[in-house]
Amino acid sequence: MPTKTGIQQRKHQLIAEGAVYRAGLVVARRELKDCVRGTSLARQAAGMMRGVAGQVFNGKGILPMLLPLLTSGFSAVAKRPRLQHLVRNTVVVAIAAISINVLLRKKASAVKSDAMPD
Repeated sequence: MPTKTGIQQRKHQLIAEGAVYRAGLVVARRELKDCVRGTSLARQAAGMMRGVAGQVFNGKGILPMLLPLLTSGFSAVAKRPRLQHLVRNTVVVAIAAISINVLLRKKASAVKSDAMPD
Protein backbone atom coordinates (compact mmCIF):
# COMPACT_ATOMS: atom_id res chain seq x y z
CA MET A 1 0.00 0.00 0.00
CA PRO A 2 1.43 3.42 -0.99
CA THR A 3 2.38 5.81 1.74
CA LYS A 4 0.65 9.14 2.22
CA THR A 5 3.52 10.98 0.62
CA GLY A 6 3.36 8.66 -2.39
CA ILE A 7 -0.39 9.24 -2.73
CA GLN A 8 0.06 12.99 -2.41
CA GLN A 9 2.83 12.96 -5.00
CA ARG A 10 0.60 11.00 -7.37
CA LYS A 11 -2.25 13.49 -6.80
CA HIS A 12 0.06 16.41 -7.57
CA GLN A 13 1.34 14.62 -10.67
CA LEU A 14 -2.22 13.96 -11.90
CA ILE A 15 -3.24 17.56 -11.22
CA ALA A 16 -0.21 18.81 -13.16
CA GLU A 17 -0.94 16.45 -16.07
CA GLY A 18 -4.56 17.61 -16.11
CA ALA A 19 -3.46 21.25 -16.22
CA VAL A 20 -1.14 20.52 -19.17
CA TYR A 21 -3.93 18.64 -20.95
CA ARG A 22 -6.40 21.52 -20.45
CA ALA A 23 -3.83 24.04 -21.67
CA GLY A 24 -3.30 21.90 -24.77
CA LEU A 25 -7.04 21.85 -25.38
CA VAL A 26 -7.22 25.64 -25.15
CA VAL A 27 -4.35 26.03 -27.63
CA ALA A 28 -5.86 23.47 -30.02
CA ARG A 29 -9.25 25.20 -29.86
CA ARG A 30 -7.66 28.56 -30.63
CA GLU A 31 -5.69 27.13 -33.57
CA LEU A 32 -8.81 25.46 -34.94
CA LYS A 33 -10.77 28.70 -34.77
CA ASP A 34 -7.95 30.50 -36.57
CA CYS A 35 -7.79 27.85 -39.29
CA VAL A 36 -11.53 27.85 -39.92
CA ARG A 37 -11.84 31.61 -40.37
CA GLY A 38 -12.77 32.74 -43.87
CA THR A 39 -9.55 34.65 -44.42
CA SER A 40 -7.30 31.75 -43.55
CA LEU A 41 -9.42 29.36 -45.61
CA ALA A 42 -9.18 31.73 -48.56
CA ARG A 43 -5.41 31.98 -48.06
CA GLN A 44 -5.09 28.19 -47.97
CA ALA A 45 -7.30 27.81 -51.04
CA ALA A 46 -5.27 30.41 -52.93
CA GLY A 47 -2.06 28.59 -52.07
CA MET A 48 -3.54 25.30 -53.15
CA MET A 49 -4.73 26.78 -56.44
CA ARG A 50 -1.27 28.22 -57.08
CA GLY A 51 0.21 24.78 -56.60
CA VAL A 52 -2.38 23.16 -58.84
CA ALA A 53 -1.92 25.77 -61.55
CA GLY A 54 1.83 25.33 -61.41
CA GLN A 55 1.55 21.58 -61.80
CA VAL A 56 -1.02 21.85 -64.59
CA PHE A 57 1.16 24.29 -66.52
CA ASN A 58 4.18 22.04 -66.01
CA GLY A 59 2.32 19.23 -67.74
CA LYS A 60 1.63 17.02 -64.74
CA GLY A 61 -1.90 15.66 -64.88
CA ILE A 62 -3.19 15.91 -61.32
CA LEU A 63 -6.56 17.29 -62.33
CA PRO A 64 -8.29 13.86 -62.19
CA MET A 65 -7.08 13.47 -58.62
CA LEU A 66 -8.51 16.86 -57.67
CA LEU A 67 -11.95 16.43 -59.24
CA PRO A 68 -13.53 14.91 -56.09
CA LEU A 69 -12.13 17.77 -54.03
CA LEU A 70 -13.42 20.32 -56.52
CA THR A 71 -16.93 18.86 -56.61
CA SER A 72 -17.20 18.71 -52.83
CA GLY A 73 -15.86 22.25 -52.61
CA PHE A 74 -18.38 23.40 -55.18
CA SER A 75 -21.26 21.89 -53.23
CA ALA A 76 -20.00 23.51 -50.01
CA VAL A 77 -19.76 26.89 -51.71
CA ALA A 78 -23.22 26.54 -53.23
CA LYS A 79 -24.68 26.25 -49.73
CA ARG A 80 -23.04 29.44 -48.44
CA PRO A 81 -23.87 32.74 -50.17
CA ARG A 82 -20.92 34.58 -48.60
CA LEU A 83 -18.49 32.14 -50.10
CA GLN A 84 -20.14 32.45 -53.51
CA HIS A 85 -18.95 36.06 -53.78
CA LEU A 86 -15.44 35.10 -52.71
CA VAL A 87 -15.27 32.26 -55.21
CA ARG A 88 -16.70 34.38 -58.00
CA ASN A 89 -14.11 37.10 -57.40
CA THR A 90 -11.34 34.52 -57.13
CA VAL A 91 -12.33 32.96 -60.44
CA VAL A 92 -12.35 36.36 -62.14
CA VAL A 93 -8.90 37.19 -60.77
CA ALA A 94 -7.59 33.75 -61.73
CA ILE A 95 -8.87 34.07 -65.29
CA ALA A 96 -7.30 37.52 -65.56
CA ALA A 97 -3.98 36.23 -64.17
CA ILE A 98 -3.93 33.27 -66.54
CA SER A 99 -4.74 35.52 -69.50
CA ILE A 100 -1.96 37.94 -68.59
CA ASN A 101 0.45 35.05 -68.12
CA VAL A 102 -0.39 33.59 -71.53
CA LEU A 103 -0.09 36.98 -73.23
CA LEU A 104 3.27 37.69 -71.58
CA ARG A 105 4.60 34.28 -72.61
CA LYS A 106 3.47 34.83 -76.20
CA LYS A 107 5.03 38.28 -76.22
CA ALA A 108 8.30 36.95 -74.76
CA SER A 109 8.48 34.14 -77.30
CA ALA A 110 7.74 36.60 -80.13
CA VAL A 111 10.52 38.90 -78.93
CA LYS A 112 12.95 35.96 -78.69
CA SER A 113 12.08 34.74 -82.19
CA ASP A 114 12.50 38.29 -83.61
CA ALA A 115 15.82 38.74 -81.83
CA MET A 116 17.32 35.47 -83.15
CA PRO A 117 19.42 36.02 -86.27
CA ASP A 118 18.76 33.75 -89.24
